[in-house]
Amino acid sequence: MKIKDMDWNYTDQVSIMENLYILMFYFITKQAVICFGTEGKQSIADACKEYGHYRGGLLAIEQESHGLERNVENFYGHYDLPRDPRTKQKYIHLDKHTAEEEFYACHFSNIWKWLDDIPLQECSPIGKIYCDNFHPAMWQGYNTHMEMTLPKIIVQGDEKCSFITKWIENPTHAISCPFQNVKTLEWHYDDGLYVMNTIYSLLYFFLSRQLIESFGDKGINCTADALRTYGQYRGKLLAYIHEQTGHPISEESFLKYFDYPAYIIKRDLTKSYPAMYSQHSRNIWMLLENNYHCHYTQNPAALYDTYMGQYMWNGYLHYHSDDIR
Repeated sequence: MKIKDMDWNYTDQVSIMENLYILMFYFITKQAVICFGTEGKQSIADACKEYGHYRGGLLAIEQESHGLERNVENFYGHYDLPRDPRTKQKYIHLDKHTAEEEFYACHFSNIWKWLDDIPLQECSPIGKIYCDNFHPAMWQGYNTHMEMTLPKIIVQGDEKCSFITKWIENPTHAISCPFQNVKTLEWHYDDGLYVMNTIYSLLYFFLSRQLIESFGDKGINCTADALRTYGQYRGKLLAYIHEQTGHPISEESFLKYFDYPAYIIKRDLTKSYPAMYSQHSRNIWMLLENNYHCHYTQNPAALYDTYMGQYMWNGYLHYHSDDIR
């Protein structure tokens, strides 16, 4: 298990949530491809598109609530996440209807390639599924007049990511996302940490729901296996961090120095093992399950609640220095 030298940035809470987002996507996607091959890859691609449409639509709702016009300039200028200085991002051009933006580093790509022992100058198949499908869909979900292309992306081995956005006068595709009761949730767009928790929860829901809807009971088993590998990895990573920062590997350290920021989590006292949860995530999943009906008793939230904490504690408890590579 590859843990040592991961860019964890434990002192920055937004970066911690970003890393969990990256890891969760990696383990679910990898398991989907292992279980279902090309069909699994397509299922993840479809989930990324649906997630992108929904997230773009949420951003549009948020901006409209502040009287902002849905155009290219506002999309970039009032994005749903704070800009990460590690990306070395710059605008080549930006106006209401067109944009060209470049990124010269990608933390997502670095971790996905690092986990698979892929050189930075080569392609990450897992990362490419995300970039090829999520980004254009989010732009389109925000406004169907916006068409975004990625002529270069770091995950496929290019030296930079190039985002080119054009305005299409007569779009041919309509996007329909069920947004009932969205405004009843606390989205906290002014808090980067809450936004990261929000998009983490959204991504997990759309990935797991698509696997369940595509493959039924086999999709449920695939999601459970993905949560097992992700949870165990995350637990071992937390134990490694505690070891490096001088905290004993114990139940007290697990609960006190958890990898989720303290103000968005609570202890789940219904479990027989130490477990933490985010009420914000649970609220989001409840809303989404009302709007995107799951045709199986094991829905995304139930799977996460059943497996994630259990396997994370198991990984933490059974960490050994030989795990770090």
